[in-house]
Order: sequence, then structure tokens, then C-alpha cells
Amino acid sequence: MAVVEANTAVDESNQKWGICEVKSEVKVKAHEIKKALALINTNAYFLTEVKSGSTFMGTGNRILDAVAVKKSYTNKCIVGYEIKVSRSDFKADNKMFTYLPLVHQLYLVCPRGLITADELPHDIGLIWYNPEKKSLLYKKKVPRREIEISTEMLLYIIYSRLDEDRIPFYNSKAEYFEDWLENKISNHTLGQRVNTELVRRLNALERELEDTRKYGAGSKKEDYDKIIQICIEAGMDKWCDGRQYARVSDWLKERLGREYPKILDTVKNQLEIAMRHIEAEKRACDEG
Repeated sequence: MAVVEANTAVDESNQKWGICEVKSEVKVKAHEIKKALALINTNAYFLTEVKSGSTFMGTGNRILDAVAVKKSYTNKCIVGYEIKVSRSDFKADNKMFTYLPLVHQLYLVCPRGLITADELPHDIGLIWYNPEKKSLLYKKKVPRREIEISTEMLLYIIYSRLDEDRIPFYNSKAEYFEDWLENKISNHTLGQRVNTELVRRLNALERELEDTRKYGAGSKKEDYDKIIQICIEAGMDKWCDGRQYARVSDWLKERLGREYPKILDTVKNQLEIAMRHIEAEKRACDEG
């Protein structure tokens, strides 16, 4: 997951967003902007990475960074969002106008000050993202245009995107876990936004990922699990419950490293002598 640096900080002497004088650099990731867009589209069906049609049929599919489908029959409106987090990406994009037939409104979204309204065509709006407040500001609004709604795009949404296991705002689970491991997401925040079951599943995935990083995968991982199960059966469950492998290792070293008690040899010899006396007395009784 690439991190792109965007010049977004403004002059501290003027806190208005209209000032674009660059003072420092702030790292902004596309999924951060997508999350902010989701918050302003709570009354719409919001998706990210939306294709204009089927992946397997036809060519020339376009991909919108985000789409909001308003929940209304009388005032149908599909809003498209194209996200740019670097000047180079913006200057290299020569296909933005091709999204216009797909949506009633099209907005370019970028870190504040990165792009100005006069750099865009008249029918493409502009939204600035504030990375400090994680909020959005409309710098240029555009009116709703009449379009023929794309059946192919709607079918793509229905057939390909209604996936309950998809992690919102991320292109893959690997991208999500990279953000997780960078401490960008906390269980507390997740608990406020998603149900308990999803939090439990994410915790399990995080634990599985951490185990794989430490102990490898496949048969090696299975061997570790077998050892832990044996330790639990031996009464060490309070140490194994949290996968405290270091404590289990210390316990095994302590027990296996003990010297053989010499008194056991003495007890064994005495028992053998007693058994011989018992056998002798038994034979004497039988002969008599």
C-alpha cells in the first residue's frame, strides 16, 4: 500500500481553508478520504472501487474511487468521487471526464490546497480533505445533471460488491492489516462502528497473523499447537490460554532439567528384596 505525500498544511497565521500557501507536508492515504466520504453519505448506499461494468464481459471498464447512490426513487442521484493524493497523479489523469456519463454529479476529492477549482472542468466539483480534523469542505459544488443510468454499473454493484466479508475502504485484507499493525485502528474505535462479531473476527485474524509471523505456517504451526495442547492437558492451561510460549518453555525446561532422585533407586532395591523374601516364604509354605 503506497503512501503518497501531499502538500496540505496552510499558513498558521490564517486558518481559513481558502489559503493554499504550503508550509509543510502531511501524508494522506486514499482510504482516509474514503472514510470521510462515507460519513457524509450516511443516507446513501456508499461503495468504493466501483467498476462501470462486468469484469469478465467487454473491455474498457472504468473504476470510480467511490460512489454514493442516493436512496430515493423520486430524486435519483448517483454521485461519483475521484480521489487524488498527489499532484503527479492529478496531472497524469486524462480520463476523468469519462466518468461523467456514469454519475449525476462528479467530484474530485484531494487534501486541502493540493488542487484548486480553476484547474477543473466546469462540470467537475472539488472537495478538500482536512487531514487534521478528518473532515471535508466543498470548494466547488456542481449541479445535478440528467444522465441515462448505467445498467451495467448497477448490475456490477449488485453481483460483485454485495460481499459481507469485504472490509470497507480497503482494496484488500493485506492493506487493512498493514494499517492495523501501524496502530491506525483500535478495538475501541471498531467497537463503536461495527458489531461485536466483526470485532471478534478481526481479533482472531490479527492473532493468526501474529502467530504466522512468529512461528511460520503449515506443519510447523501445527506442531506448536500440538505441544500447547499437551501442556494444557498437563495442567498448564492458565499459561497456555494466552499463548504465553515463553512461560511454557520455562516450565518444560525446569521439569525436564531436574536430576533423577537417587532415593528412588534405594526404594526400588528394597522393594525387590522384599519381593524375593515373599516368594521364598510362599515356596516354603507350598513345600511344607
